[in-house]
Amino acid sequence: MDNKCKNCGQTVNDTDKFCKFCGYLLPLEEVEPPKSKQRIDDEILQAKVNITSEQLASASLYDLSKVTVRLVGDKKSIYTKSVMITLLSIIVTIGLFVAAFVIKYAKINDVLAFTLMLFSALAVMSTFGLGAERYMNTKAISLLSEDTITVRKYGFSKPAEFIIGGNIFTLDINAPCASCSGEFVGDLHAERLEKILVAVCNMNRKHYWIIDEENLIKSVKDGSVLTVTKQQQKAKLKMEKLENKKIKK
Repeated sequence: MDNKCKNCGQTVNDTDKFCKFCGYLLPLEEVEPPKSKQRIDDEILQAKVNITSEQLASASLYDLSKVTVRLVGDKKSIYTKSVMITLLSIIVTIGLFVAAFVIKYAKINDVLAFTLMLFSALAVMSTFGLGAERYMNTKAISLLSEDTITVRKYGFSKPAEFIIGGNIFTLDINAPCASCSGEFVGDLHAERLEKILVAVCNMNRKHYWIIDEENLIKSVKDGSVLTVTKQQQKAKLKMEKLENKKIKK
C-alpha cells in the first residue's frame, strides 16, 4: 500500500523511513499495543446493558399465563440423593486413583498399562467433575427457602427455584422474546436484577419484564399457574417437536 509524503505530496512506500523525493522523515505507523486481560474484561462489562432500578420501576409485568412451573420433587429426598451421588463420586474417584497407581507399577505390557492409565485418568476427571457438580447442587438445595424464589447458576442454565410445602419447584420461561425483531430472536430466562425477579431476553438485555414473585407463588398454591412434572414436560416438548415437523412438511 502506498502513502503520500506530508511534506511534498509524492507517493512513498509503507516501508520507507524517509521520502525519496525530499528527504522528509516519515512518521512510523502507530501499532496499538495488545490489550491486557483486565482491559478486555472492562470493555466487556462496559458493553453489557446495565438495567437500573429506575428502569425497572417503569417495566411491565410479565404475563404469568406464559409461565410453566415444574415440580422437581420433595426437597428431603432430592437432597439425600444428591449427597449420596456426591459421596459415591468421591469413593469412585479415590478407587480410580488407586487403580492408576497399581497399573503403573504392575508388571504388564507397557502399551496396555498406558491405555489403562489413560482410561483411568479420563474416568477420574469425569467422576470428579460429577462429584463437584453434585456438591454445588446439594449446597444450593440446602440454601433454598420456603416461598422465596432463588436464581442460581447451574451448568449452562440459570434456574429460578423455590420451595412450597417441602417440594422444590423451578420456574421455566420457554418463550421467545416478543420485543425482538429481525433474523435473531432471543429466549427469555429468569434473572434477579436489583433484587427484583425479571424475565430477561438473552439476545438483547434491553428487553425485560418484572415477574411478580408473590403473585406467582400464590398462583402455584391455588393451581392457577400450570404446574407439570419432569416427565410431563418431556412429553410436551416431544409433542411440540412432532408438530413442528408436521408443519415443515
